[in-house]
Amino acid sequence: MQEYARLDASGTTGPITLDFENILPVSATSDAQAAQEVSLWQELITWAHDAEPDAPIGMYSYDWNSAYESYTAELYGSGYLDYFAPSMYNRWSTVADWESELSTAVADDQAIDSSLPVYPYLEAVWDTGDTGYLSGDDWDTEYQYLEASVPGAVLWNAGPLSDDTACGWLGAFSAEMGDLTGTASSGPLTVTDSAQGTGCVFPSGATSTVTFTATNDGSGTSAATEMVDDTGGPDGITLGDFAYWDIPALASGGSSGPDTANLTVPSGVAAGTTALLRLDYGSGFERVAVIIG
Repeated sequence: MQEYARLDASGTTGPITLDFENILPVSATSDAQAAQEVSLWQELITWAHDAEPDAPIGMYSYDWNSAYESYTAELYGSGYLDYFAPSMYNRWSTVADWESELSTAVADDQAIDSSLPVYPYLEAVWDTGDTGYLSGDDWDTEYQYLEASVPGAVLWNAGPLSDDTACGWLGAFSAEMGDLTGTASSGPLTVTDSAQGTGCVFPSGATSTVTFTATNDGSGTSAATEMVDDTGGPDGITLGDFAYWDIPALASGGSSGPDTANLTVPSGVAAGTTALLRLDYGSGFERVAVIIG
């Protein structure tokens, strides 16, 4: 534990989650086994606190399972664990089932100690034997429910994004993080492009075409403006060189386009890289999340 802290987390004040899934009290088959596993956890937690005294310590666990809950309760408070970290991957068949299980996990945790925060572990894929990412709508629903239920979460991704099934949730997630960090799309127009829905994967070492339409969603007429190149993308990725630079004044509900822009990815950008670009129309911009395939 001390060697891990020295190499990877020395001096951190951020949360450290311990993941020892083979010694979880909820998975015990007897009181004696549960008690033994609690003793092991108490030793591990003590080592973690000794190594990183300023870091909150949590236990990655299955809090929706209340088996041997009285033993699990011994690990919270009294100088041991500082937060709950339930596994809330999408093991259930519907988003409604996931919401119900999250409610159960939070209720179980608060019954142990309502003063401690709950930080669920999430992944934007279905873990039901099927493959593929959640749709943007499903991810939005889970995110909104999560935001109303807990103060934070950990988003896990098992590997690099690689195909168009990730486009929906990635676009939704990027928009949510923009709202959360104060970097959301802004301005009087909504700019809808092919990279925000399906088809957000672009090849490395090539220039691809992005088609977009600008719409005035406001109540009054928008001022005429013009497009601006985004040359500040990560890894040298750029978005610009528009077919039509000018956007005319638009009445409420009016649209301009379709227009096209070039998305250029330098050679050597690794597959699975994600980039957040800007469709900048001078008086505002729209965030564009893309995956390099």
